[in-house]
Amino acid sequence: MRNYKSLFLLFRNFIFNLIQIIIFPVQLLLWILHYALSFHNKANENNKMINEDKELNNIQEDIPETKTELLKTISVKTGKRLHIIPISEIVCIQAYGDYVNIMTMQGVYLKEQTLKYFNEHLPKEQFSRVHRSYIVNINAIETIERYGRDQYLLLLRNKEKIKATLEGYKMLKDKLDL
Repeated sequence: MRNYKSLFLLFRNFIFNLIQIIIFPVQLLLWILHYALSFHNKANENNKMINEDKELNNIQEDIPETKTELLKTISVKTGKRLHIIPISEIVCIQAYGDYVNIMTMQGVYLKEQTLKYFNEHLPKEQFSRVHRSYIVNINAIETIERYGRDQYLLLLRNKEKIKATLEGYKMLKDKLDL
């Protein structure tokens, strides 16, 4: 009886191992097919996204560009007063977080607006961004001095001194035809 039991266990283990030997290559093949299909699906999704981007670009090309309206005046409220500042009176604009300091010969005004907004909405031929924190009225510059290796110092009409980066100086130089 004992021999039959051990023979049965041996036969059972043999069948189990045989099934594993047969199933493993099938599982491997299924895994490879699954991976290949998922790769193919991702490639198709990427192609669809590229085609959608091309279609979107074509649509955007058909839409005429809207020009940003340039400012002629800037209104600033201080207390109960509303100051209307013509852009010709602006000496420079200094970034102050989400605010800016608008400097004129009459004084300094704080306005809740970003420097980026003014950089986009002021006339490019009259104003130049000379530093990440400053936009300068070109007509308000009295002198330009070299300041260190890659910086310049601008002296303005209101006696304000502003540092200009090398890139800012190059843009200013182009606008001033120096």
